[in-house]
Amino acid sequence: MTEQEKLNKIHKYFKYNYSGVVTNVHGQYTMNFAGSDFDGDIIFSTNNPQVVKGAYRNEKVTAYDVPKPKKKANLTDYDLYESDTFSFGQQIGPLTNICTSIYAMLPLFDEDSEEYRVLISRIKQCCVNQSKQIDKTKLGQDVKCIVPLWKKWQRIDLDNDTTEEIQKKNFYNSIIADKKPYFFKYKYKPFNKEITEYTKKHKEISELKFGKTLESLLNTPKEKLTDDESEFLSYYKKYYPAIDTDCTMNKLCKYIEGIDFHIKQKVRNTSDFDYKVLLSKDFTLNKKLYQQIKKEVESTFKEWAEKTKSNKTNEVVKNLDFSGIQAKFERETECNNLKAKLDDITSNEEQLANHLVYLFYVDRPSFSKSTLWMLVGRQLYENIKAKHDSFNFPVKDENGAMEFLYEKYQITNLPVPEPQPKVSIDDSIENDENNSGYFNYDNNIEKEGYF
Repeated sequence: MTEQEKLNKIHKYFKYNYSGVVTNVHGQYTMNFAGSDFDGDIIFSTNNPQVVKGAYRNEKVTAYDVPKPKKKANLTDYDLYESDTFSFGQQIGPLTNICTSIYAMLPLFDEDSEEYRVLISRIKQCCVNQSKQIDKTKLGQDVKCIVPLWKKWQRIDLDNDTTEEIQKKNFYNSIIADKKPYFFKYKYKPFNKEITEYTKKHKEISELKFGKTLESLLNTPKEKLTDDESEFLSYYKKYYPAIDTDCTMNKLCKYIEGIDFHIKQKVRNTSDFDYKVLLSKDFTLNKKLYQQIKKEVESTFKEWAEKTKSNKTNEVVKNLDFSGIQAKFERETECNNLKAKLDDITSNEEQLANHLVYLFYVDRPSFSKSTLWMLVGRQLYENIKAKHDSFNFPVKDENGAMEFLYEKYQITNLPVPEPQPKVSIDDSIENDENNSGYFNYDNNIEKEGYF
């Protein structure tokens, strides 16, 4: 078969595929894709040089044999119910977390040590069990999750344990994964609080006891430390709440922590921003109207603050996994309610937007600007557009001076587009006896030749 014939065949079978990755069902490709299969798993391709450079080459994927399902001639509703309830309570989250902890512990040991070998073995077991947990319902059997030995400290009984048992317990106690990696502090707030309080406490002890900062002690070479200082640091590291090793994610986390992005100053500092660009032309403040708007907004913001404070003390709300999504939904609802109240004060959207801009930027600059845009964002856009006939926008350009996601861009001045005419709908279609106001999908499909 010639190359052209191959291309023609590919075009014949895949001409309607505009995206996605086509793979061979008879090849080993899905194994290379981290052990994926054909039930909707998602993969992606990238030309990101950092990802390409850091990719594992010829990685051996952990696999397992899938038990054959028991065939049943007639499925009942109860069988479906059992299948659904069996899928509940998957332990993929805890299993992934402990696997991450074990991975973070690897830098503590030499690669040729027995501890390193056992930790690698546990990571492989986690990979298998992760896949099994995801496919638990398809497998139809319970899956081993976390082995207690991996994270539970074993008590040593000096009176009754043999020498061999003591050595074995000491070995397993040296590699228990009973802590979270350092970078998890940005995922779990209580964990972050625990680290912060522990560090703060030992900073104070260091300064009171040695007259030195904790940072200076940690950066002092071992041979230059006193016995008391060495003992103090040994205790500090042993009982530190997190796994603070040089694993990849910890290093990335600390690298980012060491960069001052000046985010607070950039977000909160509005001194360099001319808020007047958000106002419409020839705006004049109506004091009476402004006082009504101001009173309503301030009263609502006070209610929001009291509600937020109440929620922070409510452990049930704080620990819900969907609390972030719920909070976002509630804030959108609250903004819609506030907008309805403001519309009762004035139905003139342009007038409302102008007075809110003055309130948020002049009178109450600490108020969240995101709320302002949620309330009257569309009108602010219209105000800005009405004052300009062009705008600057980054356009893809091979010779551009600006780089983003490995593409070159050039800041280009573009004209503001003219408003598009609204599409009018012919009401006469409702009186058409042939379609009675409805579109005949079946006839249209046949005419277009889809089947």
